[in-house]
Amino acid sequence: MINFPRKFSETEMDVELTEKLLDELSGIFNWALEGYRRLRNQGFIFSESASMRKSKKRYKQKNSSAIDFAESNLPDILESEPSVPFKDVYEGYKEFCSIEGVKRVFPKMV
Repeated sequence: MINFPRKFSETEMDVELTEKLLDELSGIFNWALEGYRRLRNQGFIFSESASMRKSKKRYKQKNSSAIDFAESNLPDILESEPSVPFKDVYEGYKEFCSIEGVKRVFPKMV
């Protein structure tokens, strides 16, 4: 994920951008080719910046109440008690979802 925090107003729009990019097409192609070679040399694994890791973490937390609960609560729970029954953890998770107002994931069997 890539975060784009910069917002552009209508007055900042470059209406001639297409023509400018077409004029630079060979340079853009060379830049893309250089990027492809670097990616190939890394085994087709993209490097991640700190902001990308932060965006991915936020995305996962926002889209999974279980991950959000686990990352924000389990370290504290397991620090005080290294072994906790699943039922107790799930009760804490249900309470977390209720307080946070998020939808919870239902296990097949508790």
